[in-house]
This record gives sequence, C-alpha cells and structure tokens, in this order.
Amino acid sequence: MWDRYCRGINAIVFVIDSSDHDKLATSAAELHNLLSKPALDLIPLLVLANKRDMPKALTVDEVIEQMYLNYLESGAKRHSRLDSIKGREVSCYSISAKDNLNIEPIISWLVARAKR
Repeated sequence: MWDRYCRGINAIVFVIDSSDHDKLATSAAELHNLLSKPALDLIPLLVLANKRDMPKALTVDEVIEQMYLNYLESGAKRHSRLDSIKGREVSCYSISAKDNLNIEPIISWLVARAKR
C-alpha cells in the first residue's frame, strides 16, 4: 500500500503532540514502522513536536531521545528502531501551530527539499 502513496516524495513530515507524554511511545513505534517501508528508504524526515506552548511540552532533545531519532553505533542505548533512520537526514523542530512559533524554519526546510 505504501508504495502507491510514497512515489516521488521529497520528505516525510511526522507531527507529534509534545505535551502528550503518554502517547509518545506509540508515536515512536508508528514512526519507525513507517520508516521501515522500502519505498521510504533515505527520504529526509522532519519531526514536528507541536504544542510547545503547553506547560509540560517536551524539549527537542527529549523528543529526539524518546522518539529514537539519533543513530548510535554502539553502547547500551543502541536500539533496533534506529536502523530505520541510519543514513537518513533527520530534523526535529519544536513548534506551536497555535502561536505560529518556529513555522518559518519549517517552511524553509520543506522548500529546500522540494527543490531537490
């Protein structure tokens, strides 16, 4: 099914609610399941941690850690989910769609990938 929807794409945009800590593990699992599809190999990934305006919103570093967005070659933190991002460009931004925070860099990121 994914092959039909993913032909010719230049980027993957994955949006999470950075204030909903209970659903982060599910979001991470869904993301890495999506990234394991052969049609999406090496397609750049943009993760948007929305709702940064909320009091308990995670920081970008916390999102990167909890969503397994860093590829670590060795050590106790090595996780099989990391294979889905090996060699892939990964960017993560903390945003607030409500307050229009950090939207310009995202648009620039998307435009740059669309031109490739």
